Amino acid sequence: MQQELLADSNEIYVKAICGSGKTEITYEVILKTLKEGKRVGIAIPRRAIVHELYLRLKKVFYNTKIVEVYGGHNNGLDGDIVIFTCHQSYLFYQSFGLLIIDEYDAFPLKNNEVLLNMLKNSVEGKKIYLSATFIDDDIKQFKHFELYKRYHNHPLDMPKFIFGSFIKQLFLFSSQVQQYQKNKKRLLVFLPTIKQLNLMKSYFTFLHIKCFMAHSKNQDDIKNLKKEKSYICLTTTILERGITIDNLDVIIFNGDHQIFDYQTLIQICGRVGRSYLYPSGKITIYAKENSQKFTMVKNYITIANEDVSCLPKKN
Repeated sequence: MQQELLADSNEIYVKAICGSGKTEITYEVILKTLKEGKRVGIAIPRRAIVHELYLRLKKVFYNTKIVEVYGGHNNGLDGDIVIFTCHQSYLFYQSFGLLIIDEYDAFPLKNNEVLLNMLKNSVEGKKIYLSATFIDDDIKQFKHFELYKRYHNHPLDMPKFIFGSFIKQLFLFSSQVQQYQKNKKRLLVFLPTIKQLNLMKSYFTFLHIKCFMAHSKNQDDIKNLKKEKSYICLTTTILERGITIDNLDVIIFNGDHQIFDYQTLIQICGRVGRSYLYPSGKITIYAKENSQKFTMVKNYITIANEDVSCLPKKN
């Protein structure tokens, strides 16, 4: 895959499943760009992921000046590698020889032509678009590659779906979460809105279930996700992408909600099983009834797990 990215092409799309190491496969082309005396920009959809990637790249490119730029944190802009949220792209007009855009098909880039144009204007050279959830018909006319295997070669985990009335869902969900508190594991519980997070937090308090919340207005607790060995964290889709946590299970409650679209569900499922020591995890999705998006999720995971080749597919 590295050789394909090094080839002369101004636009490349990489469709790689969650946990396949799509960030790592860009290291060679980043190094090549730096050796040519050009700057590298990495555009990230969300602020919390910017800092995580910054810490990862500092370990690899330790002799390189790397800066992170996001809302309220943009004093230093002249790094050799600049990791920035998409909304900060206006600060970097024609600044980069290489631009890597992570989760290109996600919010806030999805269907946002103004933001997409600002991003494309920040680079004079190669653009690499990364995502686990590109729709094949959207990228087939471009040079693209696909990677269907995780770096540890274990399959993706298939979610368990629990359908029924709200009362049935809540009863089974409560019993499951109480078991997690006894077993002392790491659990992320995804809910669609901050309002629902607050309601669930109150409900858990009533049940004597200890938990904390992570959302756009409360990002401080995100820093603790890798430090604590066990916890129950209620979160919005702010943690659907980019973050890697060992020994993790996830639950999606109210999976019918429109914010949990097909791409979002795939990304959330991809949070589990991301390390050699813990290559699998449990995924549970609660919803009122089955729907097309759930079938699409199952089909995506089935196809990925049936693809025995680790080689990228070329158009």
